[in-house]
Amino acid sequence: MSCKKVGIVTFHTALNYGAILQTYALQKFLNNNNIDNEIIDYDCPFIKKCYSPFFIAGKKVINSLVRGVVFRNKIFKKRENFNYFLQKYINLSSNYQNVDEMRKDANKYKYFISGSDQVWSPISANFDLFYFLPFAEDYQKHSYAASLGTSKLTTDEQNALRQRLKGFKSISVREESAKELLKTITNINNIEVHIDPTLLLSKNDWQDMVDKKKTNEKYLLIFNVEKPINNIKFAKNIAKEKNLKIIYINDRTLIKDKKIKYVEAPTPNEFINLFANADTIITNSFHGTVFSIIFEKEFYVELENKKARNIRSESLLKKLNIQNREIKNIELFKPEPINWQNVANILEEERKKSQNYILKINESSEQRGED
Repeated sequence: MSCKKVGIVTFHTALNYGAILQTYALQKFLNNNNIDNEIIDYDCPFIKKCYSPFFIAGKKVINSLVRGVVFRNKIFKKRENFNYFLQKYINLSSNYQNVDEMRKDANKYKYFISGSDQVWSPISANFDLFYFLPFAEDYQKHSYAASLGTSKLTTDEQNALRQRLKGFKSISVREESAKELLKTITNINNIEVHIDPTLLLSKNDWQDMVDKKKTNEKYLLIFNVEKPINNIKFAKNIAKEKNLKIIYINDRTLIKDKKIKYVEAPTPNEFINLFANADTIITNSFHGTVFSIIFEKEFYVELENKKARNIRSESLLKKLNIQNREIKNIELFKPEPINWQNVANILEEERKKSQNYILKINESSEQRGED
């Protein structure tokens, strides 16, 4: 029996609720399956820069600097909340600054898992080499629900992916579109598709993080990660029809709407709590979609945004046969109610697939007799 741990390489330091909660979920899922593991404490320079108060987006220098001044304290508060969550809930390795440092300690690990989240994204992670496990031996290289975050790659990005995925022992991605794209680029056929780690845990698992005090307040929750097109007005229309208060998880708004209550920089636990107790949820976020599904809420998703279509949420809705939740304009619509039992059945099958995939990796490693 091996005494080595499994190393998970993911986005645990991003100031993003989905990133930190999928980190927690994958680690808990491995723990539940008696697989000793730790999150490799690598702080991606690009991600770190993106979440700094004075990150300059595009060529909007003045706008970025003004926002940095205005939101600086909120960003620091959010970082403090996230660091506390990491200390309380996440088992971390020693800190590694780069590939060379990690290479020196790679043999301390049984194998590595890259994922989940957009670890192979040229956008979210700037194609950071670390997430392709170049420090590991081929037999140590695995991924779980890794996402490209896009369906369009340049020729250079395709060539880089082809080279970086050579030698991977097993590859798991989060979207069917990623599977098809990688098959075309790499000629690797045994690529599997698995659900995001947050969906590996049941509603009851997540309820453990919810405040036991029930609120009597009925509210509609908004959570966006991209600039919305129609969903704020859509949310107002629903809230008016259902006589709901509107709560918006948003710490980056300069001009606030008096009809909306803004919740700024909540802790990850508070974030979960807001989803668990909402009457209705409006979102354009992948993980906003995920937690709406986990807590079986009435929800609506705006798939189109200012940048591109949200293929990650679209893929998930299709997998669960609930594609009728898309917001296309501000007009209200009445989709067929979700059959939550059907959703639960599909998720249970997906969890079994994921469990079998991970246990197979673990058994293969044990058979090597790694010690």
